[in-house]
Amino acid sequence: MKNVLSISLILLLLSSCIKYEEGPSFSFLSKEKRLTREWTLEQINHSNGYSSEDFFFTLNFGKDKSLQIEHKNSSAETISTSSTWDWHLSTYGLTLNLGSHPQGLPSGTRNFEIKRLTRNELWIEDRGSLINYHFKSN
Repeated sequence: MKNVLSISLILLLLSSCIKYEEGPSFSFLSKEKRLTREWTLEQINHSNGYSSEDFFFTLNFGKDKSLQIEHKNSSAETISTSSTWDWHLSTYGLTLNLGSHPQGLPSGTRNFEIKRLTRNELWIEDRGSLINYHFKSN
């Protein structure tokens, strides 16, 4: 009986560690260590079914809350912008100061909900437009 109670307690504690809807269930790395790196956009998914992989967009999150943004414009020139980021809603979201970017990418100060945050994957949802962005770490 004591073993069953101990196992139940451990499972309960581990299930409460799940912070993000799409995982991971558990990580030894802090959310900040998982986030602070360079991310390349892989896919954009809109709630209406639209999906695209036609954008080049990278975000580089610094430990000092700096944010380096790179994207290619319509002339295939790479544009770099310096900005900032911060946690939003404690651990579940991000506030990004994105400046202005081409159509299809968010602009201005935006709040995002983190759906998945691992060492290699960052999935965020723009709370204003319900667009999901899937990034891979470089």
